[in-house]
Amino acid sequence: MAGLLQRRAGHRPAAGPEGWRTFGWAAPEPMATYLTTLFIDTFTSTTTVTDGGVTIYNTFSPGVSQAVKDRAARTGEIQDFFEDFFGPYPFTTNGGQFTNDSLGYALETQTRSSYSRNASLGTIAHEIAHQWIGNNVTVASWADMCLNECLAEYAASWLWAEHSSGTNLATKYTGTLTPRLAPAQAAYWSRPLVDMGAGNEFNDVYGRGSLAVHALRLELGDEAFFTLLERWATEKADQNVSFSDFEDLVDDVAGRDVSGFMTAWFRSTGVPAAEYLHLP
Repeated sequence: MAGLLQRRAGHRPAAGPEGWRTFGWAAPEPMATYLTTLFIDTFTSTTTVTDGGVTIYNTFSPGVSQAVKDRAARTGEIQDFFEDFFGPYPFTTNGGQFTNDSLGYALETQTRSSYSRNASLGTIAHEIAHQWIGNNVTVASWADMCLNECLAEYAASWLWAEHSSGTNLATKYTGTLTPRLAPAQAAYWSRPLVDMGAGNEFNDVYGRGSLAVHALRLELGDEAFFTLLERWATEKADQNVSFSDFEDLVDDVAGRDVSGFMTAWFRSTGVPAAEYLHLP
């Protein structure tokens, strides 16, 4: 049996009573408490090192499929791709803990994301994006969860999807948004993406949240938008942040007041005004 945290054992195990041994783990970087997880199983593992010197350490419970292992092997590739948007990878290790259980979720446990038996490539990309967005830059309040999930979902389901499978983002945006403008879709717009209320933190931030991020890209233009992503990930590193901090940076990057757009898409309910939809 083996115990795994986000780092391999920080020092040699100490002998304990009656054959027990005590292991210690250490993470040198700041870490939010919810990003620490312990897995215990009879793992197998793979270790590789990226060209940038980051150790990729993937571990697998017995019975994890070869298909999942093949997806895990692309961790370094995905990490390198996201560095083009968020700047250098902020930690010295990366990888995943792949269980043979139906957890019903994945979690961006810092430097060693946690996955269930059917982890898709998109899910792996999402959790890797969180190493920058959510882990290295951490929300101060769950009310600002969109800063984690809206951005990470955009990175995985839009940017990575375009790169890896040729997804046409203009078609995706129009095809996703247009049906949601019908009066019968009012419930889709019934909660804000920021300060959404206790119990609603995860209801809308993936689908509608990533849609809002693409609308922001259209509002700013590509040059300013990608500058925003990199500055957010690098200038706010090792900090607890609020959505107001993000809005301030949006205005700074844009060189103008973008509060009307931000309020319409992120802080309000109802369909944003036509000027903020950027439909063809």
